[in-house]
Amino acid sequence: MPCRPVKPIVTTEFTRSSVSAEKFQKCIYALFALGMVGAANFLWDIQRSMGLATYLTSPSDIREAMGIGDLGEALKPLNWLNVANVVLCAFYLMILRGKHRKSIWAVLVLSLMATLIMEDRQRFFYAVIWTSFVLAYSRKWTRREIVFAASSVVAVLLIQFLAVATWLGKVTENNPDLVAAANVSEAFYPLLTPYVYLTANFPALQEYISSSPGRTGGALTFYPVFRIARLVYPTLRPPPVIGDFYAVPFDFNTFTWLYNFYTDFGVAGIVVGP
Repeated sequence: MPCRPVKPIVTTEFTRSSVSAEKFQKCIYALFALGMVGAANFLWDIQRSMGLATYLTSPSDIREAMGIGDLGEALKPLNWLNVANVVLCAFYLMILRGKHRKSIWAVLVLSLMATLIMEDRQRFFYAVIWTSFVLAYSRKWTRREIVFAASSVVAVLLIQFLAVATWLGKVTENNPDLVAAANVSEAFYPLLTPYVYLTANFPALQEYISSSPGRTGGALTFYPVFRIARLVYPTLRPPPVIGDFYAVPFDFNTFTWLYNFYTDFGVAGIVVGP
């Protein structure tokens, strides 16, 4: 069945007349200030533990320290405001079209940079997809604009994914197990990394289920609740959010979005959780 053009929930004219661009701008500035506090705190933690030069000498060490918990985010909610500000700035610039556009552009660029220094491709994906969703329902789009916008979003996500992977050294040439398992010529090596991230989580989930893991009783599904409860009960230890590696045949530790549901509640979690 062919898809119909996206219909906006409200018209652009209604949005501009019902939303105060001036108040919206003040909201952006306030969230930007809080977001920069979170980013500065994260950079300070890196400086104290391994030095900011690690971004240039061995950026993968930063990501690894985050994964094993040696480098936490004390102000993580503030860091996520930088993701939200990307959405707000795009809405302000493309829909509201308010004044002081140069300052909003500066906020947008700095918020994107703050998102990228986290070395977390997931946050950048959220920022782009969330922005796309908001803009899609905030104005009328022609078919040509929809095709162009969708192609641009895919291109941006792919470029960012490959750029960060290269920055962190997560490329095929640095993964001898992947090279040994690959059944393609060297000319296709640059495509192996995105292909692996799109497909390897399915056999990895099968290997994980076959290992008969223990149950975590909802600790992953309701992880934020456990983090808050830890403030009251310091002895409470939430399970690690980074899974163990399984050979598929190369090492991989992403198990689709069903991982949390299965780990917490088994097959019942897979059936009911989604």
